Amino acid sequence: MIQVVPMKISHMHALKRSDNLFADANIDMTGDALLHAGVAFTIIDGDKILGCGGVVKKWNGVGELWIAVSAELKSHPIFLLRHTRKVIEMIRASGFHRLDMHIEAGNDQLQRWAEALGFTFEGTM
Repeated sequence: MIQVVPMKISHMHALKRSDNLFADANIDMTGDALLHAGVAFTIIDGDKILGCGGVVKKWNGVGELWIAVSAELKSHPIFLLRHTRKVIEMIRASGFHRLDMHIEAGNDQLQRWAEALGFTFEGTM
């Protein structure tokens, strides 16, 4: 059964770096920093890690969303979108009123995913 559970450092290490679909270049993706920087979760199926994600607190009420997923989860974008929406609701309930996401130019897949989640394009850095 697929569940969303609190992230452990070992969950992030279980994902292959090459599998990560959405890895923000502005965030240290080692896991240690992410675990303590805000809200972090894991999508898990039994003992198989499908993905990790969360939000890094930038300042009071404002955070930056991040996610790293396995190749298996990449092949189920609708499932990923539904679960990410639920997690964003949990993140907002924990006190975040604004969430940002940095997307590398040319990453059309991530841009479409962000737009489906309700994010809007604000500019290019």
